Amino acid sequence: MRKKESLHKIEYIIEYTDLPAGSHLFEFSVDNAFMQQYHSDPLENNFNIQAEITLTKHNHSLQAVVKLKGTISVICDKCLVPYVYPIETESHLLIEKGNPENSSDEILIIEENDNKINFSQYIYESISLALPYRIVPCEVFDNIECDQEVLKKIKEDLSDKNKSSIFAELLKNKFQQ
Repeated sequence: MRKKESLHKIEYIIEYTDLPAGSHLFEFSVDNAFMQQYHSDPLENNFNIQAEITLTKHNHSLQAVVKLKGTISVICDKCLVPYVYPIETESHLLIEKGNPENSSDEILIIEENDNKINFSQYIYESISLALPYRIVPCEVFDNIECDQEVLKKIKEDLSDKNKSSIFAELLKNKFQQ
């Protein structure tokens, strides 16, 4: 297991060929530097996630259980309140040798002569899929409330700009509680 950093690129690689048959646990820390390499714009979020990969080696295949647990600081899409969003996922991946173009969501196919597996892309995609498309923690969690002052300002600003708009009624309905 190694966290490889070369030319500002972070990769999470597991070399598996010398591992004996059975289960093996690998842990990685995922942070902003790792996530930033997949984005051209600076990230506003703060990532603090632990990746735990249990690799089970069989005679002709490998199985991986990838668990992600941690937090991501986000901003509410509705009222702009900062919030620390919890992430906890578990996924299963079957790893076989063959043509990598035949890989799917649950099956990772690696080249015959590969002796290592790079989990970087898989971890990134799992984190991205764990975040909801629309982040509104006040609608999801009981202990979070939207900033009513900000909502009021947004509503006022929108109504001032859209008094003569055909969408004025729609905007009124959007911010009613």
